Amino acid sequence: MLNATNASQETPPLVGTLPPHCRQDVETLRQFVRSVLDGGAPEKAVSPQDFREVLLTGATGFIGRFFLCDLLQRDTKFVVHCIVRADDVEHGRKRIRDALQQAEIWDESFDSRIKVVLGDICQPRFGLSVEQFDLLCRQVDAVYHLAADINLTSSYIDIRKNNTFSMRNVLELCLRIRFKHLFFASTMGVFPQYFCAFAHEFKDRRIDHQMQPNLESMKKTFPVGLLGYPWSKLTSEQILLFAQQAGMPLAIFRLPQISLSSSGFTPPHDLSVRTFAAAVDCEKLPEDFTFRSSNEAVDSLSRICTAISLNP
Repeated sequence: MLNATNASQETPPLVGTLPPHCRQDVETLRQFVRSVLDGGAPEKAVSPQDFREVLLTGATGFIGRFFLCDLLQRDTKFVVHCIVRADDVEHGRKRIRDALQQAEIWDESFDSRIKVVLGDICQPRFGLSVEQFDLLCRQVDAVYHLAADINLTSSYIDIRKNNTFSMRNVLELCLRIRFKHLFFASTMGVFPQYFCAFAHEFKDRRIDHQMQPNLESMKKTFPVGLLGYPWSKLTSEQILLFAQQAGMPLAIFRLPQISLSSSGFTPPHDLSVRTFAAAVDCEKLPEDFTFRSSNEAVDSLSRICTAISLNP
């Protein structure tokens, strides 16, 4: 299941009111977008068919490594800048290489076209100097923002720094000098009927294309003080949609829960994978246990998303 929003389709507004901290963050980052644009109108974004250099966050993550592989395979001249936390460039390069090798998707031809950017998405300008950030603004044509804190036990207050406030740096990059296309990985988990599909309460509720979640149902199902992840994604979406109205090309991919690749590779720390592995090892299942996962393999979804992103 993939729920995508792009610039050619009008996104319906949310119905209801976001929780106070979410509203505050939306307004704060809207003001930031205005302040960046008040400094001068950016040049027009290049067409996707003319992409030559792009920035990817989350390159060492479960999904990000497959995006990196697909982007590099689509064009032998494609250069991907990857923001990585590391001690030095070689350490960062090793982290990326190890992530792809672990999934058995590494190719030696990738090495020369991966540009390691030592940084942190949560730090101002990703932790780069003014000169380094300015150069990045001039180099890249698009941003694939996949990095996120996916901790399902964090409140919104605890997770907002990584998932919401980091949007400030992404937006500054996309709005400076010229517009960049932004491709953002959100989640189907903003919908209670998806996140809690195991509950009979939601068995008759569908999720339609371009649909927005019911905020009152979210508040009931996802207490903002206990489960902040879906709120951080929904809040980020609202900020990005505001920037889109100002002219920034945008696509939002609401991805499902993904637990495996077509080769059988799984994220080692995924709770559902570990639960299933424990059940197999013990040859017993907990009472009423069902293993629910997306039918789509991560590499299939990655190919779909990257193909959409490069379609003018």
